[in-house]
Amino acid sequence: MSRVACRGCSSPSGSVVLDLGEQPVCTEFPAVADTGPDRTHELRMWLCGSCGLAQLVADPGLPESAAGIEPAALRDQAAQAVDQLLAAGLVRPDTTVAEYRSPHGGAWTEHLVRHGMRPVWPGQRAELVVDSFGMMHEPDQAAAVAQRAESLTDDGVLALQFHSLQSIVRGRQWNVLRHGHFAYYSAHALVALLREVGLVPLQAWHFDLYGGTVLLTAGRHGEPHMSVSGLLQQERTHRITNPASVSRLQHFADDTVEQLRGWLEQNRAAGRKVIGYGAASRVVALLNCAGVDVDLLPAIADAAPGKQGCRLPGTSIPVISPEDLVSAQPDVVLVLLADLLPEIRASLSELDRPDVRWAVAEPRVVEVPRPEQAAPALVGRAAPPITVGLPVRNGEPYLYEALDTLLAQQDADFELHIADNCSDDATEEICRAYAEKDERVRYHRRERNVGVTDNHNRLVRDARSPYFTWAASDDAYHPDRLTRLLEALRADPSAVLSFTAARQIDAEGQAIGEWRNPCRTDHPDPIVRITDLIALEHENYHCYGLVRREALLRTSLLPPVKNNDRILVAELALHGRFAEVDEDLLWHRLHDRRLTQRTTARQWYLEQRSGPPPRVVLPDVEEALWYLRAVVRSPLPARDRARAMLALRPWFRRRARPMARNVARLVIERAGLGQTRRG
Repeated sequence: MSRVACRGCSSPSGSVVLDLGEQPVCTEFPAVADTGPDRTHELRMWLCGSCGLAQLVADPGLPESAAGIEPAALRDQAAQAVDQLLAAGLVRPDTTVAEYRSPHGGAWTEHLVRHGMRPVWPGQRAELVVDSFGMMHEPDQAAAVAQRAESLTDDGVLALQFHSLQSIVRGRQWNVLRHGHFAYYSAHALVALLREVGLVPLQAWHFDLYGGTVLLTAGRHGEPHMSVSGLLQQERTHRITNPASVSRLQHFADDTVEQLRGWLEQNRAAGRKVIGYGAASRVVALLNCAGVDVDLLPAIADAAPGKQGCRLPGTSIPVISPEDLVSAQPDVVLVLLADLLPEIRASLSELDRPDVRWAVAEPRVVEVPRPEQAAPALVGRAAPPITVGLPVRNGEPYLYEALDTLLAQQDADFELHIADNCSDDATEEICRAYAEKDERVRYHRRERNVGVTDNHNRLVRDARSPYFTWAASDDAYHPDRLTRLLEALRADPSAVLSFTAARQIDAEGQAIGEWRNPCRTDHPDPIVRITDLIALEHENYHCYGLVRREALLRTSLLPPVKNNDRILVAELALHGRFAEVDEDLLWHRLHDRRLTQRTTARQWYLEQRSGPPPRVVLPDVEEALWYLRAVVRSPLPARDRARAMLALRPWFRRRARPMARNVARLVIERAGLGQTRRG
């Protein structure tokens, strides 16, 4: 490979993060009669080590051809984006506009004119300059940004919409890499490009199109909105400018093509005819990498007349019309672009019947139930190995990041149960949106506030999986965390819990410390384990680990007292060893809104009670009783239970004064009550 210089900052420092080898030029659809060979060109993604821009290494330099039909999802997205700009007050009727268009459609001008805005003549400056998926087609990224900045009036706004690199990695969308697409933007890289031409980021919006797109506005004046800092923080959490993170795309590519080919071979062996839909450019690399040809996929339908009668580059697979697809009477329709599924299904109603199966191929092949069967299919499916329980109340400030990092877990089969304890902020709206677009998410809003403890415990009782872990709405998670935790438990049948080290972050997501396990939690003697655990006076991260649910249900779960996580962890240690993963895969946020930082033991105790508060509150005494109960309920033989009782002595000595104050309060309050009655 020749020496590479960044298309944005000209730095030669960087590395290849995805190598698909020699691939057919995806813009050239030869006629079916043209048997080739087709031209090929290297297809590699390179990540700049200086500015973080992911980019195409080299390109054959051919123009776009065989234009496709503009998807309805792309048109709808343009309308939504314009509505967002209007709602934010960044544009208004009579605003002058200019647009740099993408060759794939999705233009905004029609929507802008409908709202009373005025396009300018070529060469004139505009108050709003729009680029929706257009700039990625420019080989010289620095020049492209400069050109768009020069098109702005002094107080103008540049609106850039892009398929985010974070979404590409999270969604395993490795096949977005294609000839003619020169840049794959992270917000970090794009902000760096904008600052070089004197523009500052102003506001950001997320959309579901393509699995995750971002609309970012910028101007010469103003300060970044919190949505921009939130977007940048999400990327820092995912380390999206780190080659190790982005290079996971190579693994995803290998996994996807193997699974796709295996699925097609299984259908062929079963005598089922599979026909594809969507001859898009990114399908070219997918099928060529998988070695798929007409023996496995006899045709691909597409509504674009310019592609019909041609074949997919690098293969003999013909592109047919949707009408020909219906006539072919397939047993399975494989939709090669997931965003097209609703539109295609609606247009091919003749095939939406019980004897025709539907499947989508992104990121892995998944068969899609018919609409009237969808709910029963999901309810009746087997439980995944892991249930993640997320209790939340008013979690809006950090909830997006928590959900994004949980749902980005790699190679982990799990479902996410969210228990909303009567939030009165935007938590419900956020959670329902995630539940609608991801079948792994189950959202339940409590009818009344049941307290922090009960909200946690109900999640355990309602889970179906053999392994359970709690998640927090203000934390973030490394993509490999669940996989590593499950591997640790499966490798050690005697362990009841697995946990990782933790990175401590502040409200802005900056690292401020780390936590490493100070306890001998893997010791074979349970008394050693509980002795170390009850000595902890600070953060206890074992409780965020992955637990065998059957072991968890043998405990009292979380008792209704402060420090209940320590009591539960100590009780679990009497049931078995803990397996440790010594990597900081949990990112625990320390901030002023945390309940434990603003609540006394007495307040905590009262908040866990439903019904009228008790006349007498003894939180420290109750905490002691729960430790004693944990020992009594343990599966240890009598001799070891006695040893465990002795091991509790240091804790009782430390808590002697608080417990004495509890008792004194009891005496005083009862004495006062007695005097009142006598009076």
